[in-house]
Amino acid sequence: MFRGVKQIAIILLYGLLLSPTSFGQILTVDPEADQLPVYKPMHLGTTLSGTTGLITIPTPDFQEDRTVVATYKGGITKRDLTLNRTRYRLSKNEHFTGLAYQARPNLELTVLNLRYERSAAPYLGGLTYYEDSTTFGMKYSTHNAEQDLCMGFSFAPMDAYELNRADLSQIENLRHAYLTISEKLAKALYGYLNLKYCFTDKQKIDLGLGQSMTLEPKQFLVSGVGLEYAWNDSVSLFCEGKFANYRDLYKDESTRASFNAGLRLGSRHAQVEVLGLSLEKDPYTYIGANVGF
Repeated sequence: MFRGVKQIAIILLYGLLLSPTSFGQILTVDPEADQLPVYKPMHLGTTLSGTTGLITIPTPDFQEDRTVVATYKGGITKRDLTLNRTRYRLSKNEHFTGLAYQARPNLELTVLNLRYERSAAPYLGGLTYYEDSTTFGMKYSTHNAEQDLCMGFSFAPMDAYELNRADLSQIENLRHAYLTISEKLAKALYGYLNLKYCFTDKQKIDLGLGQSMTLEPKQFLVSGVGLEYAWNDSVSLFCEGKFANYRDLYKDESTRASFNAGLRLGSRHAQVEVLGLSLEKDPYTYIGANVGF
């Protein structure tokens, strides 16, 4: 049943991204026509893929008073891995640095660099290294009656060696196509539905000490539900529930759920943020800043 739902979701997503003529009324925006009122405060925050949005969910945006947003996020994640009855403490130190350029009020172009360093204690050669990747993206936003929606992609050129060194949560942020629908639910409260189709390849990860792990998926789906409570242009509180169908180093189950939450404080042109990820188990924190001009 899940496989059938996955196939239907893939067909719908490709139809939206590749067949704009079939949905002309929704996807066509006349720049000369009066736009519908935009009630949502225009926050600066960006996702881990570089586009404006929550933490991992891009959101529809219609910017008219600034052209560029510069963003940075950084944090350390720690996980345990047991091999041959030896318990290893794995660390991943990540730095996300990017720019979002508003080519038109509803068209955003992005570039993001992810630098990360892995280490293991006791030492495990296969998971101790430094790497970086750069992803390029585009997001298109439009109005549809009482709802807003956006669609787009991010893509990082990566060879087989780089794909093997990245984990699937990183690939989710670097290589995907997506669709997000948003709606105002109540005063200052906004809801989001998101679907991502992510691109990877079969991975064989060398863990060291003669150990390896093979991850089969060449593509995988990640769906998300987001809520944002935005008092004004200076304060925003938000959360995400995410559901995916892949396994990684730490979980054998292919179907997984996670929960993220964050807080942004500042002004219309500068904000700081605190992001909590994987809050359901082994939570970790990212600290970030965004500047718009």
